[in-house]
Amino acid sequence: MNPREALNAVLGDKIEHIDDEAILSYVIGVIEDSDTSQDLFDALAEIFIDADVADTDDVAMKLCNKLIKYKSQINNTERKKLTSVSLNAKKLDYAITGHNIIKDLQQEQELDDPLKDFKSVNDLYFELDYQRMVAKRQKRGEKVILRKSKREEDEDDGFICYHGDVRGFPALLVEDITMGYPSNILLEEATLSFREGECTFLYGNNAKGKSTLLRAIYEGKIRLDVGTIAFIQQEIPPLHTSVIDTCLLLHPDIGSTYRRRLDAQFDEDIADLNSRLAEMGVDQIRARAHVCLSGFGFTAEMVTRPVKYLSGGLRMRLAICAALTADPDLLLGDEVTNHLDIESILFLQAYLRHRFKGTMLMVSHDKEFINAVATQIVFLNHTTKSLVNYKGNFDAFLEIRGRQLETQRRERAKQDARIAHMQTFVDRFRYKAKKANMAQSRIKAIDKISLIELETTDASMTFNFPPVGRVQRDTLMKLEDVSFGYGDNPLILENIDLEIKRDSRFTIVAANAIGKSTLLKIMAGLLKPTVGFCKVGTANLSIAYFAQHHLEQLGADYTPLEHIMNQFEGEDEQTVRRHLAMFGITREQSLQKIKTLSGGQKARVSLANITFRKNPHLLLMDELTNHLDIDTRAAVISALNNFQGAIIVVSHDRSLLQATCDDIYTIENKHMRRYEGTWEEYEDYVRHHSTFDFKNL
Repeated sequence: MNPREALNAVLGDKIEHIDDEAILSYVIGVIEDSDTSQDLFDALAEIFIDADVADTDDVAMKLCNKLIKYKSQINNTERKKLTSVSLNAKKLDYAITGHNIIKDLQQEQELDDPLKDFKSVNDLYFELDYQRMVAKRQKRGEKVILRKSKREEDEDDGFICYHGDVRGFPALLVEDITMGYPSNILLEEATLSFREGECTFLYGNNAKGKSTLLRAIYEGKIRLDVGTIAFIQQEIPPLHTSVIDTCLLLHPDIGSTYRRRLDAQFDEDIADLNSRLAEMGVDQIRARAHVCLSGFGFTAEMVTRPVKYLSGGLRMRLAICAALTADPDLLLGDEVTNHLDIESILFLQAYLRHRFKGTMLMVSHDKEFINAVATQIVFLNHTTKSLVNYKGNFDAFLEIRGRQLETQRRERAKQDARIAHMQTFVDRFRYKAKKANMAQSRIKAIDKISLIELETTDASMTFNFPPVGRVQRDTLMKLEDVSFGYGDNPLILENIDLEIKRDSRFTIVAANAIGKSTLLKIMAGLLKPTVGFCKVGTANLSIAYFAQHHLEQLGADYTPLEHIMNQFEGEDEQTVRRHLAMFGITREQSLQKIKTLSGGQKARVSLANITFRKNPHLLLMDELTNHLDIDTRAAVISALNNFQGAIIVVSHDRSLLQATCDDIYTIENKHMRRYEGTWEEYEDYVRHHSTFDFKNL
């Protein structure tokens, strides 16, 4: 009896409910490859329930038990596999957990380490999410154009990356790095160097190769002799495995053994695998995972919960925890503080400074985070296409870099003055017989001067919000005894009283998913309180609200000019251009497709969009600086400080909050209160009241 016959025997007429041949083929392949009912259940339960083959998990498990029983009747002749779950395959994948992918890769490729061909499981996860998307779209009858492999993409876009000699730790050195595209070389014969145990941050002008350099290292285009590498760049997908098990499964040393322990059915196998894991230090690794998870706010109940029930923000924290649990020799990170709350950032700072013993190479635009962690800044000089090392943190880099640029400008000014003086003599006397020889010698002297090349820097970015309109009263808005909950769910905000005046400037801080964004939506009029009132204090109140995911709502294939004019039909084009110019969007940029703009430029387009036809009295800013570079963040700070109305900011950017907000409001236990103290005192308060004991670090 083959797997198809077994499926027919168990499902009967219900097999017709699985009407997609690709998914049916996948189901048959899983039956053929699985050895236990649990394996079948993990892979097929969702498919059976979605197809109305089973209506509960219990029914699905009973079907899996029957399938395993029928499978035992299949003879041992060699069988052809009907499906493949391989990173390089283009066949469909549906409802598979990361746990199962690792297992299948090991079985098919006969690897001792199923992650051998990957720098991290992020590659594996990306393939999983992509294949799930393809399966779902094809199930709905949509046309899907399969993407090209990473290598094919690199060949198509002409990406160049090669380097010379490499020296490993303790003093890593990679010479002659050339990287970029034929039309845009980012680095040319550059040298990357940092010492073992250092925390190095890459810094440079926007879109000049920082993230590209990290990816080149991660993908092996720049080969470092450093041992294990972990790269924090994306959230972990919604797996079926528990949070703590995921951390251990992704560990490079014990992952495959731990997976076999989870799959083991017999007492003898379990005892043997437990013994092997103990020898490999599983207890210490598990303890490290619990420290990281606790520091990022995971409770004892949450660590046993399947990953699929976590929000995207928590799965991002889990990705950081998994990388720290792996304790790699080199930790790569690209904007790891994005979407973390203040407490999580403070924990990550403390852990990297006091607990993590490996080497770090990171990109971040959070000045406070860089200053707290960095021991070295590597500057990507786009004028010379080189990498320049600066010891110390970001503030030290700015000070040294500023002095260097000033010295460079002074020396160049001296050269220009000397040349001008000699050129004046030449112009005056070169055709007079008595002094022609002297003029000629000065021409030769001018030619011998090696001019200092002034480094170009991006133009200072500035923009301003529209002027504030007149208001009739000092009070703009009042929240009276406001409580809120979504639908029939428990309240997330209770008994909030707040008065917003025309000169109010404050931030609302709290852990993620506590209700900060919800409260801003109530103020913006997008949500109504479940209990209580949100009263407008003046009849002509104008509000500009920047939502956390506003950038994702921009029309990627439209230009900024088209995007705004599509929303405000009949508006004069010149009026829109002038409004965009107020936010630093040039004429050329206003005619570029939005998808070609940088993150900072997109943010300014979004700000122009939400303030068009308005003279706002109140700005509500929800995570405005996410994905913005340091220069754009400085421009935002300047614009907010020049704005004469009220501002309420939700952000994890401590530099922004300290520079623009006069007061701090916190949300704890569903209630909001004003914090009486400075920002430094608030950080101490967070550490002291954290569920994690920072003294343990």
